[in-house]
Amino acid sequence: MIKALAWLKRKKILGRVFSLVAIIVFVFYLLWVHGLLRVELLEYTAKALTENWIVVILAASLLATPLALAAVGECMNERAGLFNIGLEGIFFLTVVIGVLGAERPTIALDAGAGAGAVIGSLAAFAITKKFAVAEKLGRLLGGFAKLVAASVGGLAVGLIWYFILPRIIPEWWSGIAGLLVGAITGALIGFRFPKLVPTFVGCLAGGVIGHYIMAIVIVGLGGGVAGLLVGAITGALIGFIFSVLAIYLRANQVVLGMGINIFAMGMLAYLLVAIWAYPGIHSVRPVFHIPKMLGYLTPVFFVAIIAAILAHIFLHRTLFGLRIRATGEKPEAVDVAGVRVDRIRILTCTVGAALCGLGGAFFALGWFGEIVKEMAVGMGFIALACVVVAGLEPLLALGIAFVFGFVRVLADWVATMPGISAVLPGAFYLMNMVPFIITLLVVTIFIGRRRFPRALGKPYVRE
Repeated sequence: MIKALAWLKRKKILGRVFSLVAIIVFVFYLLWVHGLLRVELLEYTAKALTENWIVVILAASLLATPLALAAVGECMNERAGLFNIGLEGIFFLTVVIGVLGAERPTIALDAGAGAGAVIGSLAAFAITKKFAVAEKLGRLLGGFAKLVAASVGGLAVGLIWYFILPRIIPEWWSGIAGLLVGAITGALIGFRFPKLVPTFVGCLAGGVIGHYIMAIVIVGLGGGVAGLLVGAITGALIGFIFSVLAIYLRANQVVLGMGINIFAMGMLAYLLVAIWAYPGIHSVRPVFHIPKMLGYLTPVFFVAIIAAILAHIFLHRTLFGLRIRATGEKPEAVDVAGVRVDRIRILTCTVGAALCGLGGAFFALGWFGEIVKEMAVGMGFIALACVVVAGLEPLLALGIAFVFGFVRVLADWVATMPGISAVLPGAFYLMNMVPFIITLLVVTIFIGRRRFPRALGKPYVRE
């Protein structure tokens, strides 16, 4: 016992715990003095814990899932030096887009094709550059190289526009027009820039593969899983745009994040009316719900656990993880070593936002079962609190997300217990405040004691 206390004191944990306990006791004392806290309320809380503690813990896993996904992704993002406070906005947008992807398969198929096209293009470009594919084919084909490049490029770009243009202009002639215009454009580009042809081919192949993978997911796993993937793709797109604006245009990252939050809050209310013609709420059909075990546990909860473990191993046990951490601490050293700082930050921000988008889609498809305008209010900032308290450690962020989820579920459980309103009028609102009060207290205690990357939030300017 003495050794344990000495270790806590050496790690400066004991003082933090005592400070947190003292603040909580002081807050409860103020509530008691002013009549906002009564013995009956404590009795209801104890009753909820003793009689239903297993249910409360299992229910906490539902809320902890999106918090953990967002927190783990943001840990990786901030390790690389970017700071995205727009997690709540990503939650709001992906709630709607995820449900839309679940209910309308064409949107899910298009999202899968788009994601596959981007991944295929990047993969083809990287392979072409690493193995000098274009140069080797040029030497092999000799004088016919440009002619072959023009032909292949025209075919690839023509087929790409053959699939894209009918989505934009739903007319009978749009596919033929896209094929002709794309073929001409691709042929000219392929003749003038033959090195870009493999990228066009990778884009076409990746789009087709992504389309059929999403179709397999819809048929085999259901529209709910497809909606989760659409939410992740949407989050990745938002993270990519955020990173480009922050890195290349050197936009203020705090302003960008707040802009995402404000835009998403208004867009959620608008989309509810524009898509489903019903303001404020939309119920998701049970066929699109993510299946649960024991009434509460979902496969996405285990995905969050695996994501946290993999992120920890990736950051601390791999060379690329070392580069990510170095990018946040000393980006100029990474640049001197020949590693592109901008690419690392774009990758981590995109992946982190994709995890947050997966959590946002989970709100409606795996937890709540419907879209409500206020369903994710405050959740993005609680996820940021998990990141701060965890000190950018994914595994610790996972545990803290579960603690916050437990507090929120317990507060909701007590607030809805029969007879609580008669004992303490307004108890529902008071208990809903508890998770946010605890969040503020915990962040106040820990934010000054955590060491964050030196270059966090600062755009890197190459000298």
